[in-house]
Amino acid sequence: MEIICKERVFTLKNGSDVLLHTDADTPMVYVGCGEERVEMYRGNFKLEDHLLERRP
Repeated sequence: MEIICKERVFTLKNGSDVLLHTDADTPMVYVGCGEERVEMYRGNFKLEDHLLERRP
């Protein structure tokens, strides 16, 4: 395995296979927040969510 870290680029390789890669244009993880709505009636659930903001 090989880990490559240069400035804002991170790559994890196994031989010639790229397992993980992230840079400023292709983030690996996003963090966000939103609003949810949950309704229950006699054991039946209705779930809805709405994304308000997402950041890499």
